[in-house]
Amino acid sequence: MQSIFELFIPEDDSRETKDFRHRLKEYAQYLVENSLKWYEPDLESYKAHLQNDRQFANSTVLAHLITVRNRYKHLVSNGIAEKQLRTELGEDTNSVYKAMDRLVTTSKMKFDDISLPDTEVHNYPSQQELESLFKQDIHSLQDIRDILLLGLPLCAGMTESEVCTLIVENIHPSGIDTVNIEIPQPNAEEKRVVPVYDVPLFNQRWIKYALDLYKFQSRRNSGELFSGFFRGGHKPRSGNLSLRGYQRALEKLGTQADLSTTFTALDLRRTYARRLYQLEVSIEELQANLGHGKQLTTRDYIGPPSRSDVVEPIDILYTLDQLHKYEREHNV
Repeated sequence: MQSIFELFIPEDDSRETKDFRHRLKEYAQYLVENSLKWYEPDLESYKAHLQNDRQFANSTVLAHLITVRNRYKHLVSNGIAEKQLRTELGEDTNSVYKAMDRLVTTSKMKFDDISLPDTEVHNYPSQQELESLFKQDIHSLQDIRDILLLGLPLCAGMTESEVCTLIVENIHPSGIDTVNIEIPQPNAEEKRVVPVYDVPLFNQRWIKYALDLYKFQSRRNSGELFSGFFRGGHKPRSGNLSLRGYQRALEKLGTQADLSTTFTALDLRRTYARRLYQLEVSIEELQANLGHGKQLTTRDYIGPPSRSDVVEPIDILYTLDQLHKYEREHNV
């Protein structure tokens, strides 16, 4: 019997299927985290999750729903769904037939009710909002993790799934104050290494410093770096951080910064792309750095900024002071 991830995510890991696989992984994760059965799909609820919880743009929501629907169509038309159902439900033929009917209906769904404006409006945090987000008091190991969850998509262009699955072995010092993070790509022969840029957002030094401190205090010398925490924020749980856990961390940071808007990792990643473009980084470089298969996606991230806009460094002195204070208090 196949697991949900094996059932939904195709084995083809070519560059062309990268976005397709990412959307299906998102859906499989949603099913697992909410203890939902794959053969009782409710794409209306999933749509609400993508729009409200994940805060995806309408075009992104539509792409995710169409990908999931088409995967169900593939499972049904190739007999995979029925075979899996008979394995899971056994001799209960009536239940198998009812489940198949629901899957067939799902495979024919249309999503005409999702309006797609000509231009998507992206959430780019302002300079003041970014600095407010980084002016967080650090009292626990979880606080250090959260500030890294904020910084990695913003100054390294990493996606939330890349941050959640980051392993210690892929973090490589590249100098006294800098670090390179290797991101596995669908094509095993290719490598994407971040950060690439040193000063447009803020110096890499704080990231290396925070990563070293977090690794030491969490005693994570190998394997997955980020995880959830037990109450109190001092003892990390086993396993890697979930996407929902990542979202909750950003929501908490926004609340503590007294912001009216909750920013997602995607908002921060888009801000990274937009700011680098304003600093004369080429579309081609940005596309490679962000790992986009299509240049159109990179242009969508950037939005319509003017290259003449002034990009100011983000003040992270408060963050560094808080990290030093944590070290002193915990005798690191």
